Amino acid sequence: MGASRIQGITVEIGGDTTKLTAVLKGVNGEIRTTQSQLRDVNNLLKLDPGNTELLAQKHRLLAEAVRETKEKLETLKAAAEQANEALAKGEITQEQYDGLQREIIETEVIYVYNGGSPNGTSYGANGGGNGYNYASSKQYGAGGGGSTHVATKPYGLGTNSSSGPSYANRSSILIVAGGGGGGGIDNGTAHKGGDGGGERGGNGSGGALGGRQISTGSSPSENFGMGDYYSSSSAASSGGGGGWFGGNYGMYGQSGAGGSGYVDGVAPFTHNGKYYPAETEAGVNEGNGRAFIRYVECA
Repeated sequence: MGASRIQGITVEIGGDTTKLTAVLKGVNGEIRTTQSQLRDVNNLLKLDPGNTELLAQKHRLLAEAVRETKEKLETLKAAAEQANEALAKGEITQEQYDGLQREIIETEVIYVYNGGSPNGTSYGANGGGNGYNYASSKQYGAGGGGSTHVATKPYGLGTNSSSGPSYANRSSILIVAGGGGGGGIDNGTAHKGGDGGGERGGNGSGGALGGRQISTGSSPSENFGMGDYYSSSSAASSGGGGGWFGGNYGMYGQSGAGGSGYVDGVAPFTHNGKYYPAETEAGVNEGNGRAFIRYVECA
């Protein structure tokens, strides 16, 4: 999409006039290469999380990704200044100018979607699964909590939109805080839902599997972003929590499982003498996933 947005726009850099697509070709290639290497390192870290060489490579690649994105953004903003004058002179069209502005927005904007708390058997927004009560059997379910996520694309996690953070576009997702699974009651015995977050969400009381870093279903994309739910009203059920991969549902008064967390493309940093690692923590979230955001200037 990026190349088509800025097609035909020229910029002057160091006295030379050239097409913006040609100027950005190099940095876009660097960004793609860095992201590919990051995915490879992250996949290996799932097998060996404490490998110091891989962790060092990840930190270096994250720093490179920040530098490359900053370089691209500076080039785009310089082009935008020239584009203002070019538009006034009629040298570019309004469509070209608007496309450049969209390219800048996509490069610098991130989207934060808060997970919703479930309400009874109703799911929590952003990926929680529905629950169902079956009073005649004295079995009761609850909805799963939604996840909170940060991404470079809009819309809810797991959306089917081709422009949203779907399984196909999962590289646009930076952080996911998994939501907890719905609780259950079986003949007066209460069962707590599986916790959300971490590499692996907490299991439900009856053995429902928590979300992992890959799908536990029959296809690679199954349960991506969405807690599972039982689609029939023939028995009590509790929904899974939303997450990178959602938790599975619980049946017959047993609780649902929590969704997994996820971190990628986020650099660790030190602020006021405290080190903040880029990692996801298990056993924390009951109900919906949460995010605490503050602006920090880092050197």
